[in-house]
Amino acid sequence: LCFGPSVTGPAAYILMVLAPLLAAVAAFRRGRSHASSYVRSSWYAISWSLAIWTLGAFANLWQAMVLHSPDEVPRWAMLAFNLAVVPTTFMLASDWQLRGRQLLRAVDALAALALGYAYFLYTWHTMTGHAGLTDAGVIDVAWLLDLQNLYLAAAGWARWYAAEDRDERDLFRTYAVYKLLYLVIVLVNDHVFAPNPAYGPEYGTIVTLAFAVLAGFALRAPSTSPVRAVSPLTVNAVRSGSPILLALALLAASLFLIRVDYDWGCAGILIAVLGLGVRTTLLQVLQRARGEALQRETSALKTIAWTDALTGMQNRRSFERKV
Repeated sequence: LCFGPSVTGPAAYILMVLAPLLAAVAAFRRGRSHASSYVRSSWYAISWSLAIWTLGAFANLWQAMVLHSPDEVPRWAMLAFNLAVVPTTFMLASDWQLRGRQLLRAVDALAALALGYAYFLYTWHTMTGHAGLTDAGVIDVAWLLDLQNLYLAAAGWARWYAAEDRDERDLFRTYAVYKLLYLVIVLVNDHVFAPNPAYGPEYGTIVTLAFAVLAGFALRAPSTSPVRAVSPLTVNAVRSGSPILLALALLAASLFLIRVDYDWGCAGILIAVLGLGVRTTLLQVLQRARGEALQRETSALKTIAWTDALTGMQNRRSFERKV
């Protein structure tokens, strides 16, 4: 998938569309092979993320090859690139033990979507300002994208470290390695290749290396190596902290956004605060319901233990308890 600077002209744009698309197919195929609903849906999230990224690459292709304006950045291409992180942000932030708790997952999904859109609005305004595309704005956006990629890469490595199941470790190892490689390649491209006229736009195709690595991991056979034990404290910290970090990221992005787009910035702050509050309340309700259910089960077991099965009367164990 990666040809780097040897690919020029239309071939470079076509490669930038095909590479993430093929990686998306590989991730989708890997997801179909899993019986675990969480692991399967997470591979699907990676596939959706790559598919949306492909739409952004196609927008750039259309702008360059059909509209003949390769130096202009289409708004919907930037939107696609920012929304491409929404499925994987949701995958990383949502607690993998929330199977069946659709309301909690809906809160996480809304926060991930709001974060992606808030990031798009702020980066687009930073890049264009009020006087069209500016070089200073492009540089600022490059650093913002680096920050976004760093956040996702760190979250991926944390989820990999805290994974208790072999399939989950394969999943998050794939994503963490891919995202770290993607971070490094995009950083070099945006800060070394892009500002230097000596390097043409074809150098941007080196990002296909990251998609090739992801596809390679997705297509390889599942790991059979034993899973190392993970501290319960670490697992609980990652489980509890992931959605909180998502809310904090949305809050921070919205606070920056409010300076350039007051309405959407306020909406983001509202979603972050209310979402975290709703999520905390729901978890407390579920925890209390679980505690009450355990108490009822304990009482029922005690009754069985203290009652004679044949006569239905209290047995010797019950009398010994009262002594």
